[in-house]
Amino acid sequence: MGSFFKGLRHQSALNAVVTILLGLLLIFLPDSTLAVVLGILGWVLVILGVVSIVTFVFNRSIAVSYGQLIFGVVELILGLWIARNPGGMVSFITTIAGIWVLVHAIQNLQFAFSAYRAGAAGWGTALATGILTLIVAIIVLLNPWSSAVTLMVFVGICLVIDGVADLVTVARLGDYFRNL
Repeated sequence: MGSFFKGLRHQSALNAVVTILLGLLLIFLPDSTLAVVLGILGWVLVILGVVSIVTFVFNRSIAVSYGQLIFGVVELILGLWIARNPGGMVSFITTIAGIWVLVHAIQNLQFAFSAYRAGAAGWGTALATGILTLIVAIIVLLNPWSSAVTLMVFVGICLVIDGVADLVTVARLGDYFRNL
């Protein structure tokens, strides 16, 4: 039983260190890390697309549908686009997120004005939320790459905190399991 917990402790410590290292990469090299991760994602999609197309071509008799061919072609094209232009993908996704936040901000503002006209309590909170959400949307839409990089730094900070917390937990529980 003791060797099981010892192995678990070592595995948890290793996971924590890897989490901290990934977090530090995201904090100190967010642009590069984001571009590399998206580049890898692009090439994985290219490989999956090629596999889907080859499977369709050589295995038509094994109930392989044209849907798989279409999906493979889409994976291949999307993968090539992402691999060749990871920054464009980040800007595209961030812009879509910015538009979604903008629509949500407009809904919050409409709700606040409707609540105000109806004399409902709490309309001021809805107005403040709508204004803050609108500001975030404008920042994201004007600076999609910077917004994504800022998000990566935030995620990196969260990963470092998580990794350190895991190391502390492993250290504390290590004392407990030594006594078993």
